[in-house]
Amino acid sequence: MSQNIRPDGQDADTDLITLCHTLQPVSPYLFLDNLFRNLASQNPDLSKALFLSDAYSTLAQLPDTANDAERLTMLCDQLCVKQTAGFISRSLQMTDCHRTFGSQADIVMFGDSITEWGVWSEMFPGIKLANRGLAGDTTRGMLCRIDTTLQLQPKQVFVMAGINDLAQDETVDAVLGRYEEMLGIWQQHAIEPVVQSTLHVGSRLASLNSSVTLLNQRLRQTCRARGIPFIDLNAVLSDRQQLLDEYSRDDLHLNAVAYQKWQQIIEPLLLKSGR
Repeated sequence: MSQNIRPDGQDADTDLITLCHTLQPVSPYLFLDNLFRNLASQNPDLSKALFLSDAYSTLAQLPDTANDAERLTMLCDQLCVKQTAGFISRSLQMTDCHRTFGSQADIVMFGDSITEWGVWSEMFPGIKLANRGLAGDTTRGMLCRIDTTLQLQPKQVFVMAGINDLAQDETVDAVLGRYEEMLGIWQQHAIEPVVQSTLHVGSRLASLNSSVTLLNQRLRQTCRARGIPFIDLNAVLSDRQQLLDEYSRDDLHLNAVAYQKWQQIIEPLLLKSGR
């Protein structure tokens, strides 16, 4: 795909993904920021590696009659539309497939990308388990597709949600209200919900952590009132209300070590250890 993109400036016949694999556990944000600032003038193929070609082609289609400020606004708007459309398309496609191909499962993992990117069936091979995590989802979206958990007729649903809501400036009260609605639906269908704490995030996103802490406090109270298990994953994965660097490369998503910790924490609760 691209050449000459090693961070030391030396020639390297490799693509960006291959290079990132050699740089673990460097944060992709730090790596790409340094790469862009140091090598943009040296590497003619860098725009392809960094998806800049899409921005350039969009910019080329904007009217020449607009001034620079107007063109910048139009560029941001059109790139936002493309990114949002891609997210919505994937969300609808995945939900459609879940509704069409879902079969019975004893356990459902329900949430956003943090749930989706866990290899749960590999972690718990002896259990009929379905992964219904969906990257970028919020409690609004999860309510819209909660039927994809009900149709599986599970005994338990392990749920984690809220960080994307809070990142979109939703209030804790609003998130909690939708959370309680989901819990009520599962209980009405004789499904045991197991609430897993919304994870703290790292330093790059640390402004969200006070809301995460408050949401978890409220969730714990709700679970106690409803007789629902509440699992505090932050007690292991976070310190001082912040996700530990050793468990993430981007201050949000988890690495395999973190998923191993998660696996160990929830295993005793899976079907009340009746594996």
